[in-house]
Amino acid sequence: MSGKHHINTSIAGTALLLEGITISSRHKPHGSSSILLNYFHHSSLFIWICGLLCLIIGALLPDIDLRDSMISKLVHFHIPIRHRTWTHTLWLLLIPIIIGWVLLLRSSNCNASFLWFSLALGIFWHLVMDSLSVGGVCWLYPITQYINYPDGAHIKKHHWLKLYSVKKKSKAERFIVFVIDVLAIIGLILTLA
Repeated sequence: MSGKHHINTSIAGTALLLEGITISSRHKPHGSSSILLNYFHHSSLFIWICGLLCLIIGALLPDIDLRDSMISKLVHFHIPIRHRTWTHTLWLLLIPIIIGWVLLLRSSNCNASFLWFSLALGIFWHLVMDSLSVGGVCWLYPITQYINYPDGAHIKKHHWLKLYSVKKKSKAERFIVFVIDVLAIIGLILTLA
């Protein structure tokens, strides 16, 4: 999936998640969802913008293993390892989650934790969207493995949910992005209703 589509689906997917939390908190006003919403209502615009930037960085970060990816071009650096191995795993996703929880538990620093969780959410959406591609993602790499083919392709073993190809200008990829955007807009309308 292209960098711009990863950014788009991460923002739309997160919007859907927040809309769901907002709608569910109307029916059950107590619990973790109301604590989360209370934090959001009292956060500054600066923290929201920083959270959005962390979400975008997280959406691009797993492709740091590609020389020509959007993130590699932005930072003028790439990790020279096989694509969709270590940077497309649960292990990468756990790093910002653990840092966010440690900050929250040790210092009660909600803003710093929010930024780390935003980064993790961007990584999560990237992995979800790449999991829908023809090649799939081995979330538990190297425990789970890819099948390597002579033409250079590597596909997750037992991968069955192949919704789009990673070819440039894939119609299926654009359609998936469109559907997620439409769902986010419908969710926004339901949230405001």
